[in-house]
Amino acid sequence: MGYVRAVKQLPRQVKPEMVMWYDDNRKVLLEGVTGVLSDLSEEGSD
Repeated sequence: MGYVRAVKQLPRQVKPEMVMWYDDNRKVLLEGVTGVLSDLSEEGSD
Protein backbone atom coordinates (compact mmCIF):
# COMPACT_ATOMS: atom_id res chain seq x y z
CA MET A 1 0.00 0.00 0.00
CA GLY A 2 3.03 2.26 0.18
CA TYR A 3 3.06 2.73 -3.58
CA VAL A 4 -0.53 3.95 -3.87
CA ARG A 5 0.61 7.55 -4.04
CA ALA A 6 3.06 6.84 -6.88
CA VAL A 7 0.65 4.60 -8.79
CA LYS A 8 -2.15 7.14 -8.43
CA GLN A 9 -0.17 9.50 -10.64
CA LEU A 10 0.13 6.98 -13.49
CA PRO A 11 -3.46 6.03 -14.36
CA ARG A 12 -6.26 8.40 -15.18
CA GLN A 13 -8.03 7.56 -11.94
CA VAL A 14 -8.26 10.32 -9.38
CA LYS A 15 -9.18 8.19 -6.39
CA PRO A 16 -6.60 5.80 -4.92
CA GLU A 17 -9.48 3.46 -4.03
CA MET A 18 -10.13 2.91 -7.74
CA VAL A 19 -6.48 2.08 -8.36
CA MET A 20 -6.60 -0.46 -5.54
CA TRP A 21 -9.89 -1.89 -6.89
CA TYR A 22 -8.36 -2.41 -10.33
CA ASP A 23 -5.31 -4.00 -8.72
CA ASP A 24 -7.51 -6.40 -6.71
CA ASN A 25 -9.43 -7.40 -9.85
CA ARG A 26 -6.17 -8.00 -11.71
CA LYS A 27 -5.03 -10.30 -8.90
CA VAL A 28 -8.28 -12.30 -9.05
CA LEU A 29 -7.97 -12.69 -12.83
CA LEU A 30 -4.34 -13.76 -12.53
CA GLU A 31 -5.24 -16.41 -9.94
CA GLY A 32 -7.96 -17.75 -12.25
CA VAL A 33 -5.64 -17.95 -15.25
CA THR A 34 -2.96 -19.61 -13.14
CA GLY A 35 -5.45 -22.26 -12.06
CA VAL A 36 -6.50 -22.98 -15.64
CA LEU A 37 -2.89 -23.25 -16.81
CA SER A 38 -2.06 -25.52 -13.88
CA ASP A 39 -4.97 -27.81 -14.76
CA LEU A 40 -3.90 -27.94 -18.39
CA SER A 41 -0.31 -28.78 -17.52
CA GLU A 42 -1.47 -31.58 -15.22
CA GLU A 43 -3.66 -33.04 -17.97
CA GLY A 44 -0.77 -32.90 -20.43
CA SER A 45 1.54 -34.84 -18.12
CA ASP A 46 -0.81 -37.85 -17.89
